[in-house]
Amino acid sequence: MKLLAFFLLPFSLLAQDKLKVEFEKRSYIKLEGNSPQYRQMEEQFSKPSYIQLLGDQNRCSLKTIDRVTNTQGPSVQMTIIGAEKDIETYMDFTKDEKVVSKDVDGKLFLIISKTNPLEWKISRETKKIKGFNTKKATFENEGLGYEVWYSTEIKSKCEPEEFYGLPGLVLEAKLIHLEKPENYTHYQLDQLTMDDTVQFSVPTKGKSVTAEEYATFRKELDKRLQENYGNQGVDRN
Repeated sequence: MKLLAFFLLPFSLLAQDKLKVEFEKRSYIKLEGNSPQYRQMEEQFSKPSYIQLLGDQNRCSLKTIDRVTNTQGPSVQMTIIGAEKDIETYMDFTKDEKVVSKDVDGKLFLIISKTNPLEWKISRETKKIKGFNTKKATFENEGLGYEVWYSTEIKSKCEPEEFYGLPGLVLEAKLIHLEKPENYTHYQLDQLTMDDTVQFSVPTKGKSVTAEEYATFRKELDKRLQENYGNQGVDRN
């Protein structure tokens, strides 16, 4: 295993090469009101989490990883009723297959679907990220705006989250709520390593459902939560 020297360019991922990539993910929200508790909640939401991506040109395995931090000071412990979390994701673009193990309030689902690449608009804007030349691409759908920077110098179809369909690895991304642009999630490259020992695993935990079946479950759950709790989906302890 060796750490990629970002200054040794150009770099091109060969078919047999395998990558281990880590992204920092931060979510930002703006709550209405002047309560100090709201500011604490906003700060809590913005704390970083990390996504590990294992990939080659056509296969990917993603999961959230834990890191030890030295963060001190008061914090607000929150339970979001109805929250969902992707435990592990596997994609094989040669088979157009995506498998996700997802946790919803302690219930596990195994969702099997297609990769569904997005229809990106490629911009002429460019910038360097950790020594890599990147291009900007955007996409909008159902009130969400996607803004990403990808590098064709890393020929992998793998991306953090669901930013599929670009001819290179996404190194930075922003997912924006268009009606409230101050609410967004930001992803940025933290580490990139060549690792020939990488092995892919296909998730197996959870009740097996199709993407359509899960969407129906999610819609019904959200309806029940709205009826029972209204807008009080966040409990603070």
